[in-house]
Amino acid sequence: MDDFSSPNFKSFFDVPGSPANRIEPGKRSLSSMSPSIVVDRDGDVRMVLGASGGTRITTAVALVIMRHLWFGESIKQAVDASRFHHQLLPDEFSYEFGILSQVVQGIEKLGHKAVRNRNRGSIVCAIARLGGVLFANADYRKGGDVLGLD
Repeated sequence: MDDFSSPNFKSFFDVPGSPANRIEPGKRSLSSMSPSIVVDRDGDVRMVLGASGGTRITTAVALVIMRHLWFGESIKQAVDASRFHHQLLPDEFSYEFGILSQVVQGIEKLGHKAVRNRNRGSIVCAIARLGGVLFANADYRKGGDVLGLD
């Protein structure tokens, strides 16, 4: 039920309730779920990924896609990399251990409150296809593993 909001209550992820997401008959909750299939210009699947973790899901999925496709990191590097997040409310930039201190200081110089995230944040699992070969990674933040078949 945490996907819905109730007046005067914050969600498990410390997000204030929104009137647009109140519990009402026949209503579906708003969700951060963003299972993604990324295709190239020829329509061939390059990546399939998804995540858990409430309001941090969208940021985590976007960061993994960018790190893999734009910056050329392996799917393991992209999923395992330190992450950051800002969701407007609360008004703070949260970041994981491993984000460069220069980045955090730069964010603070811009007037943002930076808070080191002490929980595991969002958990991403991803599969990438490179040259007809599939590569996968299960986020170390939660445990689990990936298997392959020949």
